[in-house]
Amino acid sequence: MIEPLTLLTALALVTEHVGLIATASTSYNSPYNLARRFSGLDHVSNGRAGWNIVTTAGIEAARNFGVDEQPLHADRYARAAEFLDVTLKLWDSWEDDVFVGDKAAGVWGDSAKIHPADHEGQYFSVAGALNSPRSPQAYPLLVQAGSSDDGKDFAARYAEAVFTAQQTLATPRRSTATSRREPTARAGTRTASRFFRHCADLGQYRERGERARSRTRRSHCSRTRTSHVGATSARADRPTGAR
Repeated sequence: MIEPLTLLTALALVTEHVGLIATASTSYNSPYNLARRFSGLDHVSNGRAGWNIVTTAGIEAARNFGVDEQPLHADRYARAAEFLDVTLKLWDSWEDDVFVGDKAAGVWGDSAKIHPADHEGQYFSVAGALNSPRSPQAYPLLVQAGSSDDGKDFAARYAEAVFTAQQTLATPRRSTATSRREPTARAGTRTASRFFRHCADLGQYRERGERARSRTRRSHCSRTRTSHVGATSARADRPTGAR
């Protein structure tokens, strides 16, 4: 598989109105590098970048990054929360009107309007500002798809769009209501404004599958009878001795 940010950068050059959402993990990336990459995609696409935020489970994945044990579920989301705090600081490190562009005075921009992240936390230490200017959206559309309690709490705090896959309509409705209530207890947090629901009614799929199989059997039997009749008729019409 092609690395998604690389692929979406290529797609940005041949599209104009398509949103470009890349999945990237907070478990085995660094905030500064990922913030810069998404900022780059947003610049190239003229404000169409999105980030599907995930954490990564599994010992196989952990060992690919030199980690002997996979992080606990709660620890993955604690790291993800700090990761988002840092990336948001980095995307906000350049003010909109930083550029001066005074050629006569030799002034490129106002350095007072570039702010270092100055972050020191449990998982990350990031000193300076992002080394690329503010992108058209300022930061990508933030998307999240966690269904656990930690995932829903994370979505309520950070996400602007939420993917949810459920078996019935009642379940995502409860999940949506919960995610929308939770931010009210946290001052200054974002509320996810869009929920994308995929509801799979397995009973309907079984019924559709059985109907499709029944149609296939009837169609096959019909073709078999027609073919057999045609062969018999052709054989009967042949002149005697024909081969």
